[in-house]
Amino acid sequence: MSTPIPSTGPGDTGRPGTTPGMSRDFWLFFAGQSVSNLGSSVTTFALPLLVFKLTGSALDLGLATAATFLPFLLFGLVIGAWVDRVDRRRLMIATDLVQAATLAAIPLLAAADLLSVWAVYAVAFASSTLRIASDAAQFAAIPSLVPGDDLVTANGRIQASYSAASISGPPLAGLLVALVPVETLFLVDAASFVVSAGSLA
Repeated sequence: MSTPIPSTGPGDTGRPGTTPGMSRDFWLFFAGQSVSNLGSSVTTFALPLLVFKLTGSALDLGLATAATFLPFLLFGLVIGAWVDRVDRRRLMIATDLVQAATLAAIPLLAAADLLSVWAVYAVAFASSTLRIASDAAQFAAIPSLVPGDDLVTANGRIQASYSAASISGPPLAGLLVALVPVETLFLVDAASFVVSAGSLA
């Protein structure tokens, strides 16, 4: 089990990792985020496919996109301020686990023949809202994992991981959707959030 991420600003950097200045806790955090980013990229590809499968409507595709981005407009500033007042590690673990449950609802509803486009909208809205809190906590937690001199390098590695996931996620999703129903792809993202939560525990 890794040393918990402190709930405040810069502090102990944890045990030395394989790279000078980078703690073992940072590398666990980085690995968890890399897996989660890949899963989220799969969902980004799968969501419009699922909406079109359910409705065949371009309007519904637009509404799904709106449901994804509306939380950033409604809650971005409020959640960002709130995150500064809570334990960041616990918040990230909680949001990861709730994200996993939220996304797993799609294949479960599909298996029960209860999935509707409105359920997809709700999942997209809830997932984006949780992402705001998680992203804010992650951004604030990084300085507690690395020395100040390595902060730019750490942020660069995390950004590179996000870029790599954005590139590799769609081809992976395309391969998977040729093998399994599109609803099943959301289990990939759900599992990635469980991995991310485990890396923080």
